Amino acid sequence: MNYYNSKLSYNLFKKKKSMKKIVLITTFIALSMLSANAQTDKGFKINGDLKNYTNDYVYIGWWYDGKLNKDSAKVTDGKFSFKGSVVHPIRIGMSQKRAGDFLNLFLENSDIQIVGDMKSLNNVKITGTATEDEYDAFQNITKKARTDYMEVLYKRDEYKKRKDTTGFYSFDDELTNVKNKYIQSQVAYIKNHPKSYVSLWLLPRINQMGISYESLKDVYASIDDVLKKTPIGVSVAKGLAKRSVTAIGAKAADFTVASLDGKNVSLADYKGRYVLLDFWSSNCVPCRRENPNIIKNYNKFKSEKFEIIGVSVDTDREAWKKAIEKDKLPWIQLSDLKGWKSEVAVKYNVNALPANFLIDPDGNIIAKNLKGKELQSYLSKLFSK
Repeated sequence: MNYYNSKLSYNLFKKKKSMKKIVLITTFIALSMLSANAQTDKGFKINGDLKNYTNDYVYIGWWYDGKLNKDSAKVTDGKFSFKGSVVHPIRIGMSQKRAGDFLNLFLENSDIQIVGDMKSLNNVKITGTATEDEYDAFQNITKKARTDYMEVLYKRDEYKKRKDTTGFYSFDDELTNVKNKYIQSQVAYIKNHPKSYVSLWLLPRINQMGISYESLKDVYASIDDVLKKTPIGVSVAKGLAKRSVTAIGAKAADFTVASLDGKNVSLADYKGRYVLLDFWSSNCVPCRRENPNIIKNYNKFKSEKFEIIGVSVDTDREAWKKAIEKDKLPWIQLSDLKGWKSEVAVKYNVNALPANFLIDPDGNIIAKNLKGKELQSYLSKLFSK
């Protein structure tokens, strides 16, 4: 998309003979301009002109502080308009029939023009919003990393459509690599643009993509204090505080949960040993695929005061039991069968599987989410000291 900033020109005044008149007129014009700017600051105006728009209404919506804001406008010959105000620049969606955004943009308190054709949405021009210009620059800066990431996702999904699970999961390592590069490209943008509302918008996105606690904490510290005070900024700060409980270096939270045979087991029972706290479930395909690798490492290092505690977020005892037997898991298995409300999962802020935490003999978390070759490499270095 191409953008430009419209400029207004004024015929300020005609030549006057009296200096006094010039001063008075200049003062009047300055006050008028301040007044005009004040009006702009009070709200936004969106004027749209979209060819081949076939619905009677167009809708916009955006989330702010946990509340969905929405509005609609009558469309006549492709033309429509909105008026309102926002607290600060914010990403919004524009849709037809209240379903599926066909256009997204940054809304701010300014005069915004949207011109284009519904048959060529990639060429729609959005002007009058400086934050959208910043977003366009961000898209250009991160284009390669984003494209690489999306291409791997597309290739992997082709195998999913064919129900080829082997092919689908063969992309795991490549996907992790390109995803991390895409996350880092966004982190770099945020650090280089600490006052941008595009940077603020990116924070929850990279969090959802799986950025580490340490990296998110670092990039959050780099943004401007004004952004930190917004609802998004406050929410990210709360999330960081919650995640700090399971940060590397934090003390692992103790727990007591029943094992498969009904005995109560506590993390404290394993003090003095290295423990891999492994979260999984019987219906988690990536977890089940990783189990042979965990078994191999367990057998290799169990003589080094290394133990594994499996914690399942299952709700079905029989399914859990069958999965343990089928995968031939030799270490202790725990579950309160409460699913995602599991006491241990909640304490460790686990909201995606597989997940694991490596805990040292003193009860400190020293690593997280080790899998594949990374697990073997880490344990080999740890026990070669």
